[in-house]
Amino acid sequence: MKNVKNSVGKTVCRVDNQGKIVEILHKGVKTLIKFLPDGNAEIINVNQK
Repeated sequence: MKNVKNSVGKTVCRVDNQGKIVEILHKGVKTLIKFLPDGNAEIINVNQK
């Protein structure tokens, strides 16, 4: 996965181009957004605590 940083250098998400997945970790909750071949998106939330 590749880290995506904002203008002040803070990581805002991670991207997997091959798997078509965006991973966001915010306040102990990981959100995975997976783009499906049919054009829809699957969203998964996982509590990391």
